[in-house]
Amino acid sequence: MNAHKKRHSLLWLNTTQFLGALNDNILKLLIIFFLIGSQGVAKAGIITACVGAAFVLPFLLFSAPAGCLADRLHKSRLIKLVKAVEVAVTLLAVVAFALRLNGGSISSSSSWQPTVPFLPLPNTE
Repeated sequence: MNAHKKRHSLLWLNTTQFLGALNDNILKLLIIFFLIGSQGVAKAGIITACVGAAFVLPFLLFSAPAGCLADRLHKSRLIKLVKAVEVAVTLLAVVAFALRLNGGSISSSSSWQPTVPFLPLPNTE
């Protein structure tokens, strides 16, 4: 492989890594601000910690299986598959936020409170 082709593939890898991290952080901040807005500023610390934990948990759970897959499959195909799943999950989150913010069919009640079953918020009252 010549030097130009190596630089080119490294550029795409770095771009993919940067955009993935940017996507994760923007989505995480969107969820944090939404939950703080609906739960109240008093719970901001616990919300931030729980959302941060929810975004780290997949890395902890799937790192070992992903390493095994990376050893068996072609890496560029695996990266494309993982990025496609990441885009799909992000699009689902954006649609969920859009429906909620535009009064969509997620909830017809004005007293809707977000429920995140894997992130129980302790009662601090």
